[in-house]
Formats: sequence, C-alpha cells, structure tokens
Amino acid sequence: MDISKFQLGGEWLTLNIEGGKSLKVMVKPLSDKEQFDLASVAKKEDLNLMLDKVKTLILDWDLTEGKESLKCNKLNKEKYLPYLINMSLAKEEKDGKEEDDEKKIPGTIGVSILEFAQNFNNFIKN
Repeated sequence: MDISKFQLGGEWLTLNIEGGKSLKVMVKPLSDKEQFDLASVAKKEDLNLMLDKVKTLILDWDLTEGKESLKCNKLNKEKYLPYLINMSLAKEEKDGKEEDDEKKIPGTIGVSILEFAQNFNNFIKN
C-alpha cells in the first residue's frame, strides 16, 4: 500500500445546509485511539466534550465575515462552532426528488464532520 496517498493533514468536506447555503471545512482524520476516546465520550453523552472533539477536527473553513475570510482559530471556533454544528443539512435528492423517508433523521454539521473523520477512506487520494 502506498502511504504517500494518505492525507493525514486533512481533507476538505463540503456540506450543503438547509436554505441553499454550503460550508467547506478541512477535517483531520481520527486515529484509532481518537475513535476509542470519542466512543467513550459518546457513551457518557457529554455534549460539551463532543463539541470539543469537533473543534479539534476542523483545521480550516471557508467562513467569511462580509467579503473577508474568517480565520479558523481557537477564538473563532469557540465563538461560532456552538451555533454551526447543530445546523441541519439539506435533504438529499434521489433521481431529482427529495428523499421523503420520514424515518430518516436529518443530519447536522457536527455529526457529518464526526462521521467523515471516522472513515479513513475519505483521507486516501485515488
């Protein structure tokens, strides 16, 4: 296996948000140890610890304030992520029609970032 294709420095994830907006975030992959730690946090159902974990996974973003890029630093993560991570994603479409499966729970930014980071296949270049 050619490890030069591993993107340990992160990979961009584009999220389509309800209302026609999108957000791009550079996400770092979770190692096995970090995944075990995350499972432990999830078991405790500590939402503050989950938020802290999401903050560590985001390395960059395309947020702007007006036309100016907003730095992806600790201060801005503390300020904006508590609001962003709970935003709902747009419903997926199949064959040009919105998926109308009522049992499907709409995803959120935070959950999508965690799911993306857990799948190392997302961090291997083709």
